[in-house]
Amino acid sequence: MNKSVKKIMDSYLYLVDLHNSLEISVSDITNVAGVSRATFYNHFNSVGDVISCIEESVDAKILECINNHPNGVTKGIGLIDVISNEILPLIYENREILKILYTSPLQPYWIDYLKANYSKWVSSFKSEYDCRTVPSYYAENLTYLFFFSIIELWVSKPVPETPAEFMKIFHSLFSVPISQLL
Repeated sequence: MNKSVKKIMDSYLYLVDLHNSLEISVSDITNVAGVSRATFYNHFNSVGDVISCIEESVDAKILECINNHPNGVTKGIGLIDVISNEILPLIYENREILKILYTSPLQPYWIDYLKANYSKWVSSFKSEYDCRTVPSYYAENLTYLFFFSIIELWVSKPVPETPAEFMKIFHSLFSVPISQLL
């Protein structure tokens, strides 16, 4: 990644986190980043492009991992195992950025991005469940929304557990019926 692009992305995240607002201008970003407006516009057309670049850069390694498991359980690997063993460490690497994405005004954009990129993949792991009890629409949406919420809680902690420590919590949350958590 280009040094200027990284400075612009980091500056944008810093400003969103500092002001808890999306009302961040190109001038605000360039002042904090120490780059010219021309440099900004050489890499981005708008602040929205910065957001997209942040989402894609945080997600690049995770998408690479997902591409290694395109067919879900047909390969004999469960969703929870893939997430625990391969994705949680990648999430932990980007925990500071993810904390901002999950806890700032960027959160609705981040969740929309995640839904658009992961709902199909999550549904590829669906097990055989009784659709008369829980229609697949609800089961699939609940699964990825539950997952996003768990990750948000984890990365938003002042000091998140390591992936190895969190893996046990993660497995427990997905193993225990919701009624037992109440």
